Amino acid sequence: MIDIQQIPTLEYGDNAVKAFTLWYKQKPLGDSVVYFRGFLAEYLSTAKSEGIDKMQTHVLNMAEQEKVQLTQFRHAEKDYSYIAKRVR
Repeated sequence: MIDIQQIPTLEYGDNAVKAFTLWYKQKPLGDSVVYFRGFLAEYLSTAKSEGIDKMQTHVLNMAEQEKVQLTQFRHAEKDYSYIAKRVR
């Protein structure tokens, strides 16, 4: 069971990819971080999503390289925590 309250959340914005990369480099295997909270599919369709779009692409690339494992935690309808866990 995920204790979502114990997982830190990254700040969104222009430095999101840099913050995620720094988290990945500094944290040990098994560490997790929330890289977005909300409803990602809906948010990505808005004009203000550029920073999150870059972050999502970066996180997906890392998942494809098997560096992180991705999961979601549902708080309520259209309210999710998107979690990356360092696995390599």
